[in-house]
Amino acid sequence: MSVKWGANPHKKRFSFKKIMLTLLTVFVFVATVSYIAFETVTAEVSVIQDGEEISTLTTANEVSGVMDELGIEVSKHDDLSVDLNDQVKDGMVIEYTQAQEVQVTIDDQTKTYYTTTENVKQFLEDESINLSEHDELSVDLNKDIEDGLAFTIQKAFEVKIDDGGKTKTTMATNQTVGDLLKDLDINLNKHDRLNADLDDRVEKNRSIEIVRVTKEKVSKEVEIPYQTETKKRLKPITRKKQAPN
Repeated sequence: MSVKWGANPHKKRFSFKKIMLTLLTVFVFVATVSYIAFETVTAEVSVIQDGEEISTLTTANEVSGVMDELGIEVSKHDDLSVDLNDQVKDGMVIEYTQAQEVQVTIDDQTKTYYTTTENVKQFLEDESINLSEHDELSVDLNKDIEDGLAFTIQKAFEVKIDDGGKTKTTMATNQTVGDLLKDLDINLNKHDRLNADLDDRVEKNRSIEIVRVTKEKVSKEVEIPYQTETKKRLKPITRKKQAPN
């Protein structure tokens, strides 16, 4: 006698449910592990650039990686609140300021600087460029720093002026002789002589000499001796009268 075994539908349903439950369990496990791993290796970082805050999730280990992810190229002149090699921490705030190029000409010598200061006054202090009260600056001290800014500084120096024998010392920059005399309220008369042209530039170690020329009318009384002149008197001519015919 032969026995025919048929399929057990209960067993089939049980196996399917078991497989689905196993797969779901594995999925949840993998998702949980992945979430934990993601949370472990990622950090939320805020980068403040030019006053604007950028929040980002990063998997970078160092600050340099965060900047690379944001496409920010940090040069040696830029200002960064942390070191590029610092380890990234969750909640880290990074402040970044890009350096601006500034050209300064001092007494005809030009030098290029890179700065993150806000205005000219802060820049001069930061670079230890001292100004005296007589120096001449081509821009305002409160002018904002912008990329490509260029300005000049004329350093003052001593100049001696001999005005008709009276010597005085003053501070001057690379201005003209005429402008310097005008600033000092020194007026030249028509016949005065100057050892330089009014359009000449004032130079170091050079004296300016003014020779005052005065023209005066002088009246002088001169005694002239009297001279005696003898003149001969001519005798009058006497005409004879003719007798009438």
